[in-house]
Amino acid sequence: MKKACSVIMCLILVLTMQFAVFAENVNLSTIVPDSHEITITFNEGGYVLHSGQRMTSGDKIIVNRFDGVTLDIIAKPDAHLESVFVNGEDVTAQVVNGQLKLENVVTDVDINFAFIDCNDPSVTDDPCARMSLKGKVYKGEDVMPSAKLEFDFGEFEAKADKKGAYKLDEIKDGRHTVSIYDKDENLAGEQAFVISVSDTATEVSVVTLDDGTRIVTVPKDTSELWLNFVVNADGSVDIIPSGPDGEEPTPTPTPDPEPTPKPDKDKGDIIKDHPIISKTGALIKENLVATFVLALDGLFILFFILWRKKRKDKEDEGAKVN
Repeated sequence: MKKACSVIMCLILVLTMQFAVFAENVNLSTIVPDSHEITITFNEGGYVLHSGQRMTSGDKIIVNRFDGVTLDIIAKPDAHLESVFVNGEDVTAQVVNGQLKLENVVTDVDINFAFIDCNDPSVTDDPCARMSLKGKVYKGEDVMPSAKLEFDFGEFEAKADKKGAYKLDEIKDGRHTVSIYDKDENLAGEQAFVISVSDTATEVSVVTLDDGTRIVTVPKDTSELWLNFVVNADGSVDIIPSGPDGEEPTPTPTPDPEPTPKPDKDKGDIIKDHPIISKTGALIKENLVATFVLALDGLFILFFILWRKKRKDKEDEGAKVN
């Protein structure tokens, strides 16, 4: 009897494993693609950039499976970002520093950005913080006389005087780009930066993200922002807080942001965000039949072992009685 049960269990195990492998192979070879298509749409109230390049509404990005994508968002002077939807889901809250990041893409994605006019009747309060922008333009340690500053792809411009001093009547908080040209109209440097208003900051500060973006943090209710733009030899631009006296920039590296603290191992997010576990979870979702069969097979083996143990215990008790 024991031998017969063992043979039956082995047969069931072999058959179910064969079926699971067959089902998994079929799903992986016919359903799971190697790459996915991300379609970007937006209205005329702003710009969307991928890898620093401006996109046209309707453009598509191809990404490898489980890879991610980062999109930069710049609103025009009289507009602001109202909403972002990914496959019909509102993800506006995920936009940080004018960027939307998608990770572990496992399907085709449609992303829609909606910009709205600040003077739209439906807008009761202007959500943007506005301020003037002043300072000087340098190339290395030398001023750049008559330099031209072009912001947000020419949405607004400023011209430096012979001493390199410039003035911009108004700029909003949010993400921006600046292109700096010398007096001969040659492009000297370009830089992405973000003006971020803080309720707790007491002075203007600048940090640099890993992708090179400068984050300019200003105190709430700032009406006049003083920044010096320093063009580097590689075409990048350092942004240094200044003041009405037009103080010279200190030729020191831009401070790096504080390192991100490592997550607590006891917290759930370290498991949720683990790339191997994330990919395994995605594969399980796409191979539900194989997963169910394997789970059922495991339960059968567990119950069989418990049954054998219980039966053996009874046989041992009977032997003791006899």
